[in-house]
Amino acid sequence: MKKLIALCSLFCLAANISVAQRKLLQSSFNISPLDAHAAAEFSLSENSTLYTAIGFGYGSVNGLHLNKYYDQGLQYGENSDIAVPQIFLAPYLNIQYRNYVFRRRENREGYYTGSNSGLYTGARLKMQTAPVLFMHDEERLIKQSYMLGAMFGWQKAVGTKRRFLLNAHTGVTAHSNYNLSFFGYKAMLYGSVGYIVK
Repeated sequence: MKKLIALCSLFCLAANISVAQRKLLQSSFNISPLDAHAAAEFSLSENSTLYTAIGFGYGSVNGLHLNKYYDQGLQYGENSDIAVPQIFLAPYLNIQYRNYVFRRRENREGYYTGSNSGLYTGARLKMQTAPVLFMHDEERLIKQSYMLGAMFGWQKAVGTKRRFLLNAHTGVTAHSNYNLSFFGYKAMLYGSVGYIVK
């Protein structure tokens, strides 16, 4: 048993050294005006990564969707065509597949591509729990929200030791909430500043 434990420990140590040498993992803390998250970006190949983040931040639903299921009177203009955004704050899990589209060309032309810097395309799945902080009582009824979408983005490491990350992406996302049974498309626009831990 001791030999097995020692062998497993040796294997884990070798794997960690290998990961550190090949830069297969980049971890960071990131903030934006209404969001904070810890992220780990795993290299899948030379040009693609899997970006995973756990955080706490904003989500939104459309007031017109809520009007389909709950009587809100005239408070939100029930007879109006104006969509009333309703913002809440909740914990979330965000998983992104990123393909860095010009990495080989940027390497060839001498651009810095370390710390996963560059332009990327990909897909995102974001799962948000029930709201912790909300603006209206109707949002208390939300249990979990799911967002799935395609995106195009840019990430850049900056600073004297390139420890800071600038990140921005845009795209289209499909948004659903299982207990309210609504589904809709939304534009996605996001930016953050991060600090590379490893």
